[in-house]
Amino acid sequence: MQDSPSDSVPAARKAEAETIALAAMRGAAMLMESGARARVVYEFAEIAVRAMGGTFGGFRLGYASMNITVGREGQLVSSMANFHAPGVNHRMSEAVKALALAAEKNGMDAVAFSSGLDRIKKETGRHPPLCVALAVGLACAAFAMLLQGDAVTFAAVFAAATLAQHLRHVLRRHGMNLYVITALVALAGSFLGGFFAQEAGSATVDMALIAPTLLLVPGVPATNAQTDIIDGYPTLGSARAVAVLMVMVFATTGIWVASFMLGLTR
Repeated sequence: MQDSPSDSVPAARKAEAETIALAAMRGAAMLMESGARARVVYEFAEIAVRAMGGTFGGFRLGYASMNITVGREGQLVSSMANFHAPGVNHRMSEAVKALALAAEKNGMDAVAFSSGLDRIKKETGRHPPLCVALAVGLACAAFAMLLQGDAVTFAAVFAAATLAQHLRHVLRRHGMNLYVITALVALAGSFLGGFFAQEAGSATVDMALIAPTLLLVPGVPATNAQTDIIDGYPTLGSARAVAVLMVMVFATTGIWVASFMLGLTR
């Protein structure tokens, strides 16, 4: 027995609401994976749903999952999705926010909105890994000089941090656990920096041991954790704070093992 036209209308509206919910969650996931604050993600979800013609029913955001409720002419749907561990990609987050604002201003259906997200994901490029590694190495070496390291330490840190960042990129590409990567990169960077400085006769070997691990400092997640708690999202903020603490614990472990291997422990 076929459904009557009156029965098919609610089903169609429910399907539209689900499409809107999925598109909004996909954009929200891209923001989270790019390192956005909780308030930014919440505001994006509400703007995106309304811009696509839906009714915003609610949004729950966790450290690795989210749930959204969307209505469409009286039909409500709730959808949940997971996303990858947060990183930092300012260009992508700005592009996603700009898409939501454009949709709010001009109107945009869910299909067009999803196409816009596809375009952002495809066109938002990243710097070549070698360029990133060299820039990170130079930044760590500059910090070593600011902290009264000598010229030998500068060179040792530059080389060690560049190699450590390359190792980090390779391990992440292979999908290794974030905290294991942190420990291994800290160990490699500290050991190489300390070893190079020792062999070259540096007077600030301790600085050469620590400075190459500055690339692991989770500055954006730490700032987001504090901001989320202040903004009234203590659950997500606390989860981010715990993740930051775990990164620091594993980084410290890597440094300690490297100092032990180099005979620098007291």
